[in-house]
Amino acid sequence: MTQEVYDAIITYWRTYSVPPTTRWLAKTLHRSESVIFYHQRKLGQMGLLVRVGYKWVPAEIKKYLALFQSQNTQKGVLSHDKRN
Repeated sequence: MTQEVYDAIITYWRTYSVPPTTRWLAKTLHRSESVIFYHQRKLGQMGLLVRVGYKWVPAEIKKYLALFQSQNTQKGVLSHDKRN
C-alpha cells in the first residue's frame, strides 16, 4: 500500500505539477484519509516525502526546486522581483 501511495503522488505530481491532497489520494486508492496519512508519514520517515505546508511533496522534487531556487538567487533573480 505504501508503494501505491507513493506511485499515485508521483503520477499526480508529473501530471499537474502540484502534490495531491490526502482526500484525492483516499478517493483514488479507495482507502480512508487516515490510512493514506499513515502511509504518507511512513514515506516521510523513509525520506521519500517531505512535508511542505499541509501537503506531502516527493523529496526528489523538493531538492530539485531548492536547487533551481538557489541558482536564481545566485543570479540575482527572485520570483517576486518584477524588474526587467
